[in-house]
This record gives sequence, structure tokens and C-alpha cells, in this order.
Amino acid sequence: MPLEVFDRARACDVGVIVGRFQVPRLHSEHIELIRTVKERHLRTLIFLGTPQTRVTKRDPLEFKLRRQMLAEVFPDIDDVYYVFDHPDDEIWSKKLDQLISHHVGEHTAVLYGSRDSFISHYHGRYPTLELIPQRNVSGTELRRVTANVSRASEDFRAGIIYATEQQYSHPWTTIDVAILNEDNTKVLLGHKASDPAGKVRFIGGFVRTGLAPVHTLERNVRAEASEETHAEIGEPKYIGSAVIDDWRYRNDENKIMTVFFAAKHVFGAVQADDDIESVQWVELAKLKPADFVDGHVVLHGLLTAWLEAGNRV
Repeated sequence: MPLEVFDRARACDVGVIVGRFQVPRLHSEHIELIRTVKERHLRTLIFLGTPQTRVTKRDPLEFKLRRQMLAEVFPDIDDVYYVFDHPDDEIWSKKLDQLISHHVGEHTAVLYGSRDSFISHYHGRYPTLELIPQRNVSGTELRRVTANVSRASEDFRAGIIYATEQQYSHPWTTIDVAILNEDNTKVLLGHKASDPAGKVRFIGGFVRTGLAPVHTLERNVRAEASEETHAEIGEPKYIGSAVIDDWRYRNDENKIMTVFFAAKHVFGAVQADDDIESVQWVELAKLKPADFVDGHVVLHGLLTAWLEAGNRV
């Protein structure tokens, strides 16, 4: 950095670090940043960016855990606070300024960030300075590596339990589709190896948000139809939604909620694939609730009512 910028920064009483520190341990880039700021200023404040959600893959550590991590390496830094995320950069910047002003009073302060930091989103009144680390360390990559290593310890097991308990109750979202023939008289049904003998189910699966180019339920429907039956389908039409009585989640507070569609088979020779063991065309008029696996009985009812109301694909 230019010498005059460095000198202006050192002239400020307080150095303020704003970051997320979502890592299992402080890495070299973090340590270099904090040490540099401590050396330049009489007082160092750290504000931890904090989401207004519970644990996620991007933000797995809550505020107090990150504060403890900082204290392990820098026990002399008592000024560690949180600043909540906000979708509006202007509002977030104003809130951060208010927090800084509350803690520094009339003293001067400069804000520090590192690679890919908050600086491009900050529009407040305090000067900012980006410190370029000697080597780049990716917090995202650290989390990915950490997630692939299990440890045989009580603390590790306790941490897993702690993390799951911090999550809000939520549904596991799936899609299911009734693939119908040209005149809406037959439906394509599947059977899994784990299903009771003779029981059938609608085609479907868990919703994935990474289906490019458009992340939609309808795209998930098309993908599941192709992957599990090799069928190309027409435009999916919404039938309804339902909580599914899936035996895997009966003793869990988080249940499967499916979004149910109907779609016409357009072309393609049907063939069972993925986790579907077999597929068959079945006449709708001959289907009974007892033909389905437990979780899909409710979907048979939704489809029957939808067709009786005059709907078609």
C-alpha cells in the first residue's frame, strides 16, 4: 500500500476488523490480519458478520463459538462484537457505523478487511483499508476439507449433536409426478427394491437447487422423470402438496413435504433407472389406495380428485 495511506491508518486510535471467520481454526491469513492491526493501533475491535438464520453451510458457527476461537489465539482482545447481515448495503453500513461509534466514542478509527472482504459493500463514514495477505487461504475450502474428516472423540460427536439442535425445524422438500399417457387413462409408476412386494409409487425425489440453468420445481420434475424412467415429459401441472408418511422420518420432527405434479409422457421408451427397480404403465381406473406404498396413498387421492375435477395434461 502507499506509504501515505499506511501513515494515515496508523494515525487512527482504533483499528476495526470486520469479517466472518467461519473456519474451524484461525488460519494464517486471519492471524496476519489481526496481528498487523494490533501492531498499528492502540485498540483493536473485531466485528463478526452474523446471519439472521441458524446454522448453514456458509455460516456453520454461531457468534459465541467464533468469539471463543479468537480468544484462544488472541486472549488480550476483549472487543469482539457481532453485526447482523442485511440485504441492503446502505442500511448495513449505517448500522455498522452506529456500532463502531458506540464503542469508540470520539476516537478515530479505520476499518480493515482482507481478500474478498466486506469493503466493496461498505458505504459508511469510516476509512477502509484492504490488507493483501502473503498467501491466500480459502475459508470455503477449509470448511469443505473439515466436513470430509470425522474424528473419533466425544467432543466431535457432541459438536454434531449441538449443530443439529441449532437448526430450525423444517420440511425436507421433494417433488413427485404422475406421468400420464396421451388420453390420461394410464399412469407410469415405479417400484423400489426397498418397497413391499407389489407396491408402487409415483416418480420423484428430493428437490435440488443446483439444476442449471433455472432452479425451479418444474425443472426438478423433468430431471427426475428423465433420470428414473428415461421419459421426456410435457409441461408439469401443479396438483397439490402433502406431508408424506415416510418411514425414514416417522420419529423425526422434520418430515417430507412433497409438491405433486402431473405431466404428459411426450416421448422416450420408459426404462427403470437410478433408485427405481422397475416401472410399469397402470390403468388409472384399476388403481386402489392399497396398491401404493404408505407414503404415496395420499398422492393417489390428490390425483384422483384432480382428474375428477376435469383437469388434464
